[in-house]
Parts: sequence; C-alpha cells; structure tokens
Amino acid sequence: MFKDRLKAARKTRGLTQKEAAIAVGASVGNFSKWERGVVKPSFIFLEKLQDYFGPSLMVHEENDENQIPETQPLIDLEPEAQELVTES
Repeated sequence: MFKDRLKAARKTRGLTQKEAAIAVGASVGNFSKWERGVVKPSFIFLEKLQDYFGPSLMVHEENDENQIPETQPLIDLEPEAQELVTES
C-alpha cells in the first residue's frame, strides 16, 4: 500500500516525519496522515513525493486500495454520442 511505501522510503533515508514533510513542503500533520493512510496526498504532493523519494514510491500493487482507477466516463452517453466523443 502507498502508506507503507511512503513510510519505508522515509525510514530508508533516515528521516523523521518532520524532515520529510519539510523536504516536500507539507505539514507534519499531513505527512503523518499520509503514512497512517488517514488521507491521501493531493496530486501536487504525489508529484513532490515522487520527485523526492523516487518513482518506486508510486509503483502500484495489485489490489492496492490507493491505486488510481482507470478513467471512467462521468456520465453514460447514448451510443451515437459516445461515437462522437471517441472520434474527437
């Protein structure tokens, strides 16, 4: 899970939560919530975390509840309208 990879990446670097939070421009409270899985980081912070800790932080595991799902249409379109959207 993402929270476990984040904690492991921080500990591998020998950082406290405060040091890691400062490194990515986050509050210590938010960083702690990310590691505990209470909340997920925004896309902006996901990018900052990846830049700092490396791309392995973002590797998705099968059945990872934090995995970003495939894009789904927001509304169901009639078949004719769907064809127009996919042709664009």
